[in-house]
Amino acid sequence: GGEEQLQWALQCICISALALVSRVAGRLSGAVLWEWAGGDAAWALLLAKGVLSASAPPSAAPPPAGDSEAFELQEVRGAPELPPPACPESLDTLQAAVLHAVLELGEPSVAFLHIADAAEIPIQAHGEALARHRAELAAGAAACGMAQVLA
Repeated sequence: GGEEQLQWALQCICISALALVSRVAGRLSGAVLWEWAGGDAAWALLLAKGVLSASAPPSAAPPPAGDSEAFELQEVRGAPELPPPACPESLDTLQAAVLHAVLELGEPSVAFLHIADAAEIPIQAHGEALARHRAELAAGAAACGMAQVLA
């Protein structure tokens, strides 16, 4: 139904976006994901969830372009056939890179990405800021249901 279509569309967006970011950056790291998501934990984790929850089509190739009129006709009849998300050559490779980037999001180097000299921050303030960053990540993970994908 409608929820399946929304999930499929979200996965397509996430796969395309993070594949492109990975290609442009050369390597998808936690810092790159955090920067690209604008420092928004929920957005970074939602993008990651979309990639990590996707499954590659049997051929691991993007589906051929379909006839939009035929799709609309199927939809009108109430039984749309959703093609699998268009996948890069290796969805496994992208998923591994995304998982690695997600695991890096809690690192101090990501939490203090925009602080020129984090070494100058008093240790107590440093610890509090890192704890807030990690709490924000935990809230974002809970909000987008990330545990379902990682289980």
